[in-house]
Parts: sequence; C-alpha cells; structure tokens
Amino acid sequence: MMDNIVYLLKFDSGHYYIGSTKDAKKRKREHFSSLKRGKHANKWMQRVCNLYGEPNLSVICECDDRSTAFNVEQGLLDKHFDNEKCLNVKKHALIMDDEACAKITASKKGKKRPPFSDEHRARMSVSASTRKRLPRSPEVRAQISQTLKVKNAAKKMIASVTFIEIQE
Repeated sequence: MMDNIVYLLKFDSGHYYIGSTKDAKKRKREHFSSLKRGKHANKWMQRVCNLYGEPNLSVICECDDRSTAFNVEQGLLDKHFDNEKCLNVKKHALIMDDEACAKITASKKGKKRPPFSDEHRARMSVSASTRKRLPRSPEVRAQISQTLKVKNAAKKMIASVTFIEIQE
C-alpha cells in the first residue's frame, strides 16, 4: 500500500472516520484487528462496527510528505467533525514529526511484550488443544454457515468499492 495517505473508513450505515498515516498497511491492520476483537480505542467506531460490520477503507489522497497529509486530514476534520455520522473523537489531527516517531520506535525496540513470549504461546497452544468443544447440532451448523455466507458476500461487495465520498 501507499505511504503518507489520508484515508476514510466508511460503514454501511454512512458513519465514517477520517485518518492519515505513513504506513497504510499497518494502520489498516491495526484498525481491523482491534475492531474484530471488539477492543478498538474509539468506542463509537466499535459500536458502529458491532451493529453494521467492518468498514471499507478508501484512500482519499496520497501525499508527498506527512505534513501535507496532516493538513488534508485537518481540513476534512474542520469540515466534517460536527456531522453526526463522523466517528472521529478529536477535532484536531495528531501531528507527529519524524523525530517524535523515532523516539517512540526506539523506546519500544527490544522490549518483550507479554503475552506474546514463546513460553506463553506454548501454554496457550496446549490449552487450546486440550479444550473440549461441544458438538453443534445440524440446525446450529446450518445457521452459522448461512451467517458466514452473508458476511462474506457483504465483505466482497464492500471490497469492490474503491472510493466513497463523504456525504453531509
């Protein structure tokens, strides 16, 4: 994916979130992972995701440098923050220069991040392999199958949309 982008996370309900990032692939993974786990820092976005499913990520623009991306994001926030469908919590874009990013990166390097140690992963693996799973009835299995088919069809439809404009 691209660097220094301004993006839009848009839900089927019309709710949206405006953001910018230097690493689009990583940022998308962070958003979608925390939304799937039900642990997103933005509680409003999490609630909308729980009701309407995952959002579609659209690139609004690609910028040459980070400051331009921040300025574009800030301009969009100035225009759309008061809209009830806007899920941004703060009206101001978080602006960090390269030096601040480098300090954060340096502070995180070399640190063990529990619970992801090899020991912990081995214990989780043993726990998962010994856990008894109750068999599901054919009716429940059919219901789960149908639900997954609908979700996958919706995901394919959302993924096919490349750009969605913000509606006021």
